[in-house]
Amino acid sequence: MWTRIKKIIPQKAKRFGLDNELKILNLKNDWDKIVVEALGDKFKKKSETTNLKSDILYVRCQNAIWAGEFQLRREKLFEAIKNHKINIKQIKFIF
Repeated sequence: MWTRIKKIIPQKAKRFGLDNELKILNLKNDWDKIVVEALGDKFKKKSETTNLKSDILYVRCQNAIWAGEFQLRREKLFEAIKNHKINIKQIKFIF
């Protein structure tokens, strides 16, 4: 019987202590989709995830103005991230 690689990778990542890196990678890959879902098309490509440390997600924005716009809409973005089964406690926007 074959096991799907989609199932194996998270198990092995956790075993080798790489589960946080896998979470970051998945979040980076889905970031624009999450942002558009939560905030709309005008926010697409204006930010990127940089790190996930101690359940704090760090998001780099194009500039201070975009960081402020994301900050104002933080709760909507937070909910969209939770809908993707990624557990975080806080989002910090940097530029």
